[in-house]
Amino acid sequence: MSSTDLNWSATGDGITGPTSVNAGGCFHGSRTYTVGGAAAPAKFTISYYASSSASISQDLSKGNLTRYGDVERHGRLAVGNHTGTSPSLQLPNGGTYYLLARLVADPSWAESDSANDTNDVAVTAQPVQVSVIVDNATADYSETAHLEHRKRAFYGGNERYALASGTGQNTATWQATGLTGGLYQVQATWHAYGNESTNAPYTLYDGTTLIQTVAVKSDHGAERLQFSAAWPSRPWRRSTSPRER
Repeated sequence: MSSTDLNWSATGDGITGPTSVNAGGCFHGSRTYTVGGAAAPAKFTISYYASSSASISQDLSKGNLTRYGDVERHGRLAVGNHTGTSPSLQLPNGGTYYLLARLVADPSWAESDSANDTNDVAVTAQPVQVSVIVDNATADYSETAHLEHRKRAFYGGNERYALASGTGQNTATWQATGLTGGLYQVQATWHAYGNESTNAPYTLYDGTTLIQTVAVKSDHGAERLQFSAAWPSRPWRRSTSPRER
């Protein structure tokens, strides 16, 4: 057993991350840890996790967690504080997550407090809000009518639209899956123009359960609709007139 203690106990130690990211998008966290007692005799790993719980005593081998590893070597094994950046991290599903980091000694050596190591895990003070973007170019988008396509300065660089007004029977649907249970804000944008619909219905579902319908004047005014709803982790979807983007 070595005299080394890997920990997050010094002032300023811990892990931080962004407050919001897009599902599937890459990001980095910052971390500062301490090597105490004596220099680490060999390499060790910082493993990164994401969890809906902020408890540092949770079982990191179970549950809805994502694990990443970052091996520390050379000068960062010395006694003292060490600040750095995590490897590229990615959260595939929407929801609210805390980031955790764990210091793990290489199997070739053991920490001085290995029998009762209570300072090897750090957690972010604020959770990360993971947004889900569904666009007309993604697999979770569908439509019941033939819509026109043109380049515009929107997400993905284009939009889908109908050449003529309809009776509401033609729809476009955006569906998000893999969401954790909780409170979500759902937003949509469109290209406001004088010939657009004055009462386009936006309908939000939790699976097959209707949550809310909002009629939108998309011919002028604000180009953003948003409303919030809490529901379990079933897929949600939104349908609207194909005049919308």
